[in-house]
Amino acid sequence: MKYGAALSLLVVSLVLSACVPTCENMPVESLRKPEPAIPESFIPQRADPFIHRTPDGHYYFIATAPEFDRIELRTANSLPELANAEAKTVWRKHSSGAMGANIWAPELHYPASWHKLPQPVFSTNETLNRYGPGHNSFTLADDGQTDIMVYHARDYFALQGTPLTDPNRHTYICRLEWTSEGFPDFGQAKTD
Repeated sequence: MKYGAALSLLVVSLVLSACVPTCENMPVESLRKPEPAIPESFIPQRADPFIHRTPDGHYYFIATAPEFDRIELRTANSLPELANAEAKTVWRKHSSGAMGANIWAPELHYPASWHKLPQPVFSTNETLNRYGPGHNSFTLADDGQTDIMVYHARDYFALQGTPLTDPNRHTYICRLEWTSEGFPDFGQAKTD
């Protein structure tokens, strides 16, 4: 019996070594690193997203349409329902004047609770195919306790047009964590 453990280890070792693939005679394609997965957007082609959750758990989503000619509002009883909720136009750009160009959805800010840092806290992450994230807002998940960050980003590097006319800034959501010091951890290296 004293050789039983050693024999078992030898058998396991032989079985495992038989299962390890070798590079010999493998097609070159199988040796390449896989491309990073493109993140799935929460609401495609909606820039400048803002989500508000009322105390009774009702959600409002406001964002800019991809043509940058109108602002749309969606409402739902849960965060997941917002993705498929009907979009209603609540404002259209004017044909001329100051309200006739560069339209984006309004944002709510509480300046006393924010502090500017010298470097970005959430930025492009090529490994995750997250490019040009911005216009963050925050809400709560359906449980009323989990913090959620809402932002827009592209899933490709090169702009199509200009930063203000690229129609593919999609809305994403991700869980917001907190550091032991009480600061938000925006999940720069985490998928959505």
